[in-house]
Amino acid sequence: FGMHQRQWCCFYLDKYEVSNGDYSKFLNNLKLSGQKELYQTALYDSTQWTKGKYAVSFNDPMMNLYHWHPAYENYPAVCISYEGAKAYCEWLTKQYNLQRKRKYTQVVFRLPTELESKTAAGSGNPDAKTPFPNDQIKTCDKCYLGNIRTSNDRFFEDGGFHQVKVHSYEANKLGLFNTLGNVSEM
Repeated sequence: FGMHQRQWCCFYLDKYEVSNGDYSKFLNNLKLSGQKELYQTALYDSTQWTKGKYAVSFNDPMMNLYHWHPAYENYPAVCISYEGAKAYCEWLTKQYNLQRKRKYTQVVFRLPTELESKTAAGSGNPDAKTPFPNDQIKTCDKCYLGNIRTSNDRFFEDGGFHQVKVHSYEANKLGLFNTLGNVSEM
């Protein structure tokens, strides 16, 4: 009869969404290291700005500027594939673990599970509708607490016509930013 032990692991989430600047470092590394196939897999699809439900939103300027213009460096990386997101996590794992001075001995970066994502977005409660107390989306001053679409054709009532910088709005009680809105999660 063996002795049963529980091994406890913990996970951490970055307090911000992955920014265009961070994702660009990854893409540049792939290009410089000659990983052409992985680069093509990880490259964002800017045409997504003008397809589907966003086709009527006059997004041509975003399609042409969002991923490369310095003004959008601190905005969230969007229009990337699941494979690209996984490759970014693998690259980030290698980059972190190669650092001499690091907080943790060995780290694996990965995409969160659906439950982990819901729990983080709900400030610790996977069943919460928003990350804020009483599932509110506005302050008592009627200011929105996140960058959300307020109706089918209104993207700007919350203060953000498109995405906003990754450190915008208030953090939830776990210290995570933009867990309500800003971009669609995988």
